[in-house]
Parts: sequence; structure tokens; C-alpha cells
Amino acid sequence: YSFHQAQTQIGIEGYEILSKQTEQFLKNQVEERARSLALQFAETQSIASYGAGVLAVEKETSLSKEMPTYILQNLFKSLRNSNTKVYFSSTKTGMVIYPSDFKLNSGTFGISFQLSRYFPDKKDFEKAEKTTLWSKPHPSACDGGYDRMVDVIAPTNKHKPYETFIGISISLTDLITQFNQLHPTRGSYSFLMDENQNLIAALPHARLELAPKGKFVERGLIKLADTESEILNTAFKEMGLGRYSVMKVQIKGEEKYIAFHPLDGMKWRLGIVVPVSTATSASAQLQTIVEIGMKQAIFRMLLAAIIILGVSLVIGSLLIRQLLIPLHEVSVASRSMVAGDFKHRVDVTSSDEISHLAQVFNQMADHIQVLISHLEQRA
Repeated sequence: YSFHQAQTQIGIEGYEILSKQTEQFLKNQVEERARSLALQFAETQSIASYGAGVLAVEKETSLSKEMPTYILQNLFKSLRNSNTKVYFSSTKTGMVIYPSDFKLNSGTFGISFQLSRYFPDKKDFEKAEKTTLWSKPHPSACDGGYDRMVDVIAPTNKHKPYETFIGISISLTDLITQFNQLHPTRGSYSFLMDENQNLIAALPHARLELAPKGKFVERGLIKLADTESEILNTAFKEMGLGRYSVMKVQIKGEEKYIAFHPLDGMKWRLGIVVPVSTATSASAQLQTIVEIGMKQAIFRMLLAAIIILGVSLVIGSLLIRQLLIPLHEVSVASRSMVAGDFKHRVDVTSSDEISHLAQVFNQMADHIQVLISHLEQRA
């Protein structure tokens, strides 16, 4: 009973400890990955700015026809994501894209970026402190709009941003796929959300799971609000406000952890979803290990008890035998005395209380024998 109570208590306390450790681990994990993603965006922005600076210098001298392609090629080699596209646009020379297999559909954007509702306006460049700005997430211009993209625009002159500029287009689908490859556990995934609680990027099964009832769409933004779970609504609200935390929520009837952290330099938030059963599987393993350890301890105790009992019986029998032999000698001598034989003595070589009893008995027998001899002589 004591072992069972100890096992139960260890299981409860172990679950609580491992749950806290799991939450702290998820908090550190999402913070680290948010910083890594923000660094990747910052590097892309720096590369685009560098390319625009090179173009500005070349433009002051003489910009050759081969120079934009050469610059784009070097910029592309500096990027982490091989699926990223780099392009140069000029109102005089047109557009150059690298790799060249990336073809824009003229019906989607064309080269009139300033007319698109996804790209920054001229006023945005003039007000911004940085010379480069990000576009809003938009459908891809080369695959019928299936993929979601985001572009960084680096003009050579921010007062005339779309006259000559460098652009880098990043696939959000590829980006979030790479991040989800970091989740080896089943049911875990990452997603991106903006400050307005719009789901920017997520894998198809994640979009289906996160979308509120009746608001799921295969493409485009999904408003992460008014879900069936109040705790999940609170988590999305906290996430949209730019806070970072780890919360235990209900998603489609399953208990899960959601960890979120804002991205530095962008109004986006990175979220990680992990099933509670998966995250706390270590506590179940701990309880199993404790149960096995308890059973082994009980078995060893029983085995030790059997061995101790056997040894005790053997030692006890020897001790009893050692005690019974002198007592038997005293008993025999007593019966001899009753029968009239006063010459029988007890021969005991030990030095315990029984030996003392035997000595007293022998002395008593000696006195009786002397008295009887005196009586016989007087008779």
C-alpha cells in the first residue's frame, strides 16, 4: 500500500514538474525560432538594400545591360532560401528576374507595382526610416496565385521608389514548410499571424485546424477570431497584441499547447502548436518507469525476506538445539535423582545461564548426596 501511494504521488508530482518544464521549453523554443525567422527577414532586407546601393553607384556611372543580371546573381547566392526570387525593375530597361525561369503573369501584377494594393505606396517610403519596405502577403504571380508570397522592395531613390529598385520575393509556403520540418513529433506545426489576427502562412492541415467554424478557405487570409473556445480566442488575441506566452487551449476538442512570440522588425507573430499528450509523454514514461521500479523493489524485498527467513530458521534451529541439549541433560539428571541415583551430574561446557543452572544443580546434587551419606552412617 505504501509503495502504491508513493507511486501515485510521484506520478502526480512528476507530471506537474514535467508540464512546467515542457511549457518553459516551448517558450524558449518559439522565442529562438522567432528570432531566427526575424534574422532571416532582416538578412533578406539587408541584401536587397545592398543591391539597391550597388545599382545606385552603377547608375551614376554607366549601368550596362549585363550589370543587373550579375548583381541579381550575387544577391541570390547570398540568400538562405533557394526558392527565393530576385528581380530588378526599371521604368527605362524593364524587368530582369533571377532565376530566369520565374515568369510573372502580366495579368496579375505586371511591372506596375505601385498600383497594386499589396505593395507599399510612395508615401510609405518617404515616411519610413529604412530605405527598404516589405509588401503585404499576396498571391504568387507565377502559379495562378496558389502560393503566398511576400516581397521586400529596395529602391535606389525612395522619392521615386518604383523608378529603379531591387525586389526579393519569398515564398511563405516554402518558409513555413521549412519551419514545420523542425517538428518531428506528430501533430506539431508552426504558423504565422499578423497583428490583425490574420493567418498568413500555415500548412493545409494547420489551416483547417486553426480556422474558426465556417471561415476556412484554401487560399488567402483567415481571421483567427470567434472560435468555439474562449481560451483559444484569448490566445489569438494575446498573440495579435504582440505578447509572447505559452497557453494550454482546446483546438477541435483536443488539448494542445500554443506558444507564440512576435517577430522583431515585422508586425508578424510566430506560433507553435504541440499536442499536450505528445508534449507530456515524458511524464507517462516516468510513471511507467516508477511503476516498474516499484515492482522490482517489491520483488527484491520479497526475495530478500525469503532469504532472511531461511537464514533465520537455520540459525534459530541451531540456537534452539544449543539451548535444548543442556536442558535435556538437566532433565535427565533430575529424573535420575527422582529414581534415587544421586551420582549423575550435568556436563555443560557453555558459559551462559543454562551452564549456571547446571552448576547449581550439580551443587545441589552434591549436598543431597553428602546428607544421604551422613544419614546412612548414622543409621
